[in-house]
Amino acid sequence: MGLALSQFLPTLIAAPLVKDGKPLGEFVLPEDPAGAELYGSSDVRDLIAEITGAKVPILHKASASKNEKVFIGTSFAGEFKADLAKLGGNDGFAVRRKGDHVYVF
Repeated sequence: MGLALSQFLPTLIAAPLVKDGKPLGEFVLPEDPAGAELYGSSDVRDLIAEITGAKVPILHKASASKNEKVFIGTSFAGEFKADLAKLGGNDGFAVRRKGDHVYVF
């Protein structure tokens, strides 16, 4: 998932996760993330840090900040039931944007 997520790095960078070398957004994972979710988000965060110098935080609960959040995992994808159904039984994933947030599942 890390390599696959890195293909969407331009989309994630277009979201205001970093400005002037400072993290503005955050990655949000479930309390007990799958290995691919943890590895993928860490991989993308490290790529962003290499490019911008900012280490975007990875949290297990969304902060109260009104910032850009990238939610990783199917537990956050309840609004995207049709997409989840299409992904059922395969190893694909989807990236969706809703408002100020990005969902990767």
